[in-house]
Amino acid sequence: MPCASRRDGSDLKRMEAKIKSVRSLNLGGAAERAAIRELEAEREALAARVARQQSPGLREARQLLAQLPQIAATFERRLAATLTGGKATRDEMRLISGATRDLIKGGAIRIRPKNRTMTGRE
Repeated sequence: MPCASRRDGSDLKRMEAKIKSVRSLNLGGAAERAAIRELEAEREALAARVARQQSPGLREARQLLAQLPQIAATFERRLAATLTGGKATRDEMRLISGATRDLIKGGAIRIRPKNRTMTGRE
C-alpha cells in the first residue's frame, strides 16, 4: 500500500495549499472561517487515514524516537553509575551528558563518539 500513502501524503500537501489560498483571498469574517474550518476538518480526516495506513515498523520507530530523551537519560545514569561507582560529580555528569549528546544527533546514534576522552583513545 505504499502508493496509497504517497498519494495521501501529496493530498495532505494539496490540502495545506488550499487552506493557504483561502487565507490569501481575504474573504474575511464568517465566510473565511467556515471555509477554513471545513478544509481543516478534511485535512484532519485525511491525516487520520494516513496514520492508520502506516506500517507497524514506522509507528514503532516514531514511538522510539519520541522516547529518545528518556532512553538517553537512562543511559547517562547507568553509564555514570558504571564509571564512577554511583558517585559522579557534576563535572563528570556534564562530560557524560555531552558525550551522549554527541552520540545522538537528530535521532541517529553514531557509533564513534566525537569526544574520544570517553573511550580512552586520542
